Amino acid sequence: MSTLREFLQTGSLGAIRLGASPEFVRNVLGNPAQVSVARNPEVWEYGALSLSFLKPQKDAEPKLVFILLGFHDVTKSLPQGLAWSGPLPPAELPFLEFLKLVEGVGLLQGRDFEVRMSGHHQSLQATSGVQVTFADDRLLSMQYAGHSRRQVRQVSMELPNDIYESIRQRAIEEKTSVSALCSRWVSEHVGSEHAVTS
Repeated sequence: MSTLREFLQTGSLGAIRLGASPEFVRNVLGNPAQVSVARNPEVWEYGALSLSFLKPQKDAEPKLVFILLGFHDVTKSLPQGLAWSGPLPPAELPFLEFLKLVEGVGLLQGRDFEVRMSGHHQSLQATSGVQVTFADDRLLSMQYAGHSRRQVRQVSMELPNDIYESIRQRAIEEKTSVSALCSRWVSEHVGSEHAVTS
């Protein structure tokens, strides 16, 4: 059984999870409606669900490396074999309505996911690594390719109250957490300095 909460927290759709073999997926979902011409990665399509299989080496067995749930085409639905339970976002759901839906299944901004805004595009990045994308305030996709292998460290600092309040207000305007905003600023600053000095 697949649920919105499970996918956002784990990147799994019931028994379908990264590392699965094509044979396993076929046993669970049946034959795909469409298979890509490319063979590495090979993409299987089941309506609104796309699965990408990759052979890490020439003679290796392909493994599931990417899961995509597409919501941009209202004519496509999820395969019955997925056995979805609970709320499923409708195609082109507005961004704020999606946030309400996510909070309705018990996930919290700042703990379970971060919101990112850039022009006409919004995204939700779950702590699991699942990314939810929007364009012009409409849901496009939910996708999972696993956790980033990047190592991160936590930093703590003291700030005067007025500076902290300014940062907090900016975070509210950008619909993100103070931590995520500061992390982005530091990464952008150090990243640009590093590019100049290297």
